[in-house]
Amino acid sequence: MALNKNYLISPEYSKFHKFSPRLKVAVLASGEGSNFLNLLKLSSNLELDIEIKTLISNNSCAGCIKKAKDFNIPFLIVNEKNHPNKESFEREIINTLKANKIELVILAGWMKIISKEFVNEFRNKIINIHPSILPAFKGSKAINDALKHGVHITGCSVHFVEEEVDS
Repeated sequence: MALNKNYLISPEYSKFHKFSPRLKVAVLASGEGSNFLNLLKLSSNLELDIEIKTLISNNSCAGCIKKAKDFNIPFLIVNEKNHPNKESFEREIINTLKANKIELVILAGWMKIISKEFVNEFRNKIINIHPSILPAFKGSKAINDALKHGVHITGCSVHFVEEEVDS
């Protein structure tokens, strides 16, 4: 694997892991779904060996829902206000993931912090797309924080989710 000079940190990967059958994936998203759309395209073009089984959103007005409809992806809206507590909210999501035999959970603009219990249910099977080069600028305002601090270089991290937020 040769280092690509266009990247500061990450080497260029010339090969992706191949999964046969395709890896069963669920995407959790709260917003417009730009990352979700890219995953849909990569999946439908067979560039990634993933089968997106479901989208789960906590926002009934999220743009990602229209994208799921456009690609005929089943979706579920789980509103935290309809649950007595966070544990019940997450339990509905976990049950859906298990019912769909999900092998990888992708947080793509999921604007909720998941609990230790959720992480433990899917340990090493949850990845997050975060809009900064971690550990810099953790949290939901990463892009604004980077701009506010006047950094000259910023980027994006894809990482396995652990109990500590954006670790």
